[in-house]
Amino acid sequence: MEIISLILNVIFGGTLIGALVTLVTLKSQARKSKAEAEAKILENWQTYIGDPLKKEIKSLRNEVSKFRKAIDKISGCIYADDCPVRNELQNTAGDTTDNQP
Repeated sequence: MEIISLILNVIFGGTLIGALVTLVTLKSQARKSKAEAEAKILENWQTYIGDPLKKEIKSLRNEVSKFRKAIDKISGCIYADDCPVRNELQNTAGDTTDNQP
C-alpha cells in the first residue's frame, strides 16, 4: 500500500509542480502578448485616427483664422452698410440650428 501511495505522490506531485510552472509561464506569456497587442492598438490609433485629426484641426484653425481676418475687414468696406455677407452673419448669429445638409 505504501508503494502505491508513494507512486501516486510522485506522479501527482510531479504533475502538480509541472502544472504550476506551466501556469506561471502561460501567465507571463499572456501578459507579454497583451502588452504587445495594446501597443499595436495604440500605434494603429495614432496612425489612422490621431494624426489625421491633428491635420484636420490644423486646417480648420487656418480656415477660421482667414475667416476672422475677412470678417474684421467688413467694417472698412465702402459697402459695409449694405453688405449681404455681414447681414447674413448678423441674421444667423442668434440662430443655433445647424444649417448644414
